[in-house]
Amino acid sequence: MFSIKWSKNSQYLVSRGSDGQTVVWSATDGKIVKTITPHADAGSEVDWKDSDVFATCGGKDMAVVICSVSAGENPVKKFTEHTQEVNSVVWSPSGEFLASVSDDQTAKIWTLEEGLKHDLRGHTQEVLSAKWTSTGHNSKNPEIPLYLCTASVDGSVKIWDALAGQLVHTLAKYSTAVCSIAISPEVVALLYGI
Repeated sequence: MFSIKWSKNSQYLVSRGSDGQTVVWSATDGKIVKTITPHADAGSEVDWKDSDVFATCGGKDMAVVICSVSAGENPVKKFTEHTQEVNSVVWSPSGEFLASVSDDQTAKIWTLEEGLKHDLRGHTQEVLSAKWTSTGHNSKNPEIPLYLCTASVDGSVKIWDALAGQLVHTLAKYSTAVCSIAISPEVVALLYGI
């Protein structure tokens, strides 16, 4: 199993496995609610928008797929603008935006209504992970703009203004890959590591 996440209301768990399947589980009795195969191969990540809609990313199909527990077997949306493997997907705190990062050295910001909103370029190697700040519209810190932080094999973390799609700052300390990012809930500290 590559990824497992709770729904926003803790009613469901969704998992992505090496067999290419995405499984939605009932948290109350552990039974399978839904099994779908949104990607042809193993996927790496899944993230909930709310308690019904979630996003998955595949490997070689280079796609970001939006699924729904209440909908049928077919995806709600499928975004195919990445040109290499997609490594991670993560919804913004309000659920308004979805970020994806890829081996194509880009991060992308999507909305369900518009599709691709911003194509963020600046990393010089594969982008491995992304995290949103808990700021912006409909967040617990609405007075602070919404930022997306991305970590890359190039040894840097980049901080992007999510609404403008502009690079704000680059943290470049490491000569090896940065694999993870953690942002404090009060948005006063950002940790990243190899």
